[in-house]
Amino acid sequence: MSEVFQWEDIRGNFSDCLIVGNGGSIAISSNFSYKKLYQWGRDNEHIKKAAQEIFEHFSASQRDFERILNKLNQADFINKKVDITKSEQNKVRKAYTDVRRSLIDTVKGLHPEWAEVKNEIDFVRQYLSNFNTIFSLNYDLLIHWATQTQISLIDSSDVFDDGFSKRDNVKNSTSLLFDYKKLLPTNDKTTQLYFPHGNLLLYSTKLGDEKKITANHKKDLLTALTKAWANNGSQPLFICEGDSHEKLKQINTSSYLSHVYHQALPKAKENVTIYGWSMGTQDNHLLAQLKQANPMRVAVSIYTGQDIESQEKEMKHALTALKNEVGINSNNVTFFDSQSAGAWNQPSTVF
Repeated sequence: MSEVFQWEDIRGNFSDCLIVGNGGSIAISSNFSYKKLYQWGRDNEHIKKAAQEIFEHFSASQRDFERILNKLNQADFINKKVDITKSEQNKVRKAYTDVRRSLIDTVKGLHPEWAEVKNEIDFVRQYLSNFNTIFSLNYDLLIHWATQTQISLIDSSDVFDDGFSKRDNVKNSTSLLFDYKKLLPTNDKTTQLYFPHGNLLLYSTKLGDEKKITANHKKDLLTALTKAWANNGSQPLFICEGDSHEKLKQINTSSYLSHVYHQALPKAKENVTIYGWSMGTQDNHLLAQLKQANPMRVAVSIYTGQDIESQEKEMKHALTALKNEVGINSNNVTFFDSQSAGAWNQPSTVF
């Protein structure tokens, strides 16, 4: 089995790019696990009876929303090919839409309040400040809160820039517009932040504008989300389709997500750190762009709190995905303990 290092022993070699997956969110709140999301969505009637039966058949143990969305998408494709009636096709499409929306609603409904996680968020900010560029694959607000937090552990001159800003001459706006031309260049004090699959904060209007919700205080942000989504039929900018091909199709319908995918992700990167991202086949489109970035070294977090067999399986999968999809030889992959000092939400011993 490959050696698993402590984060602070390797951090000096990995400061260019960070990709954060759902494991990062679960490390802070177990509410973000698919099982918890499913249970809440079912109990609060966001997941309809028919969809519950599909979950029971195809994902009884994992409650994997993306797997179910993929199955429904496959069913829709087959229905069209075998000339099923329109009314029957529409039932499958409605089930797809219901499951997709239920995931969005449950993430928001189960989201912890800022006050519940603010202590860990401080450490997350410290971790994020190590990197030039961050790609968050998560829909929640945790990374946003971390990048908006100023704490004594961090030099207050650190800047996180996601390219969203107020329109010129618009005061008291509750939303920000994306403009890649206004992105600050990365340097020792500036980190660029992107959401390749969207986020609860991002939404599109009927007119096609893509905006980010803002609020006067972090604790008011969840309330602001509900108001923004209800306003003028706005839709969350949120990619959760069931397979890589479908995800990419949706990405290409968004100017913001297209910029992230086609411009930011494939930009040359010397090294990449992966935290809490399983690199499943449903994300092969992201791995393809990472290959274009041609990184020399990759660090991958490993949860050491599991049994050895599961840990070895996880490491083998990571090595296979990186070799086959990104072209990274195992000699250039370093594993680190996701719970070691200074990693993600863990306090650092180095200041």
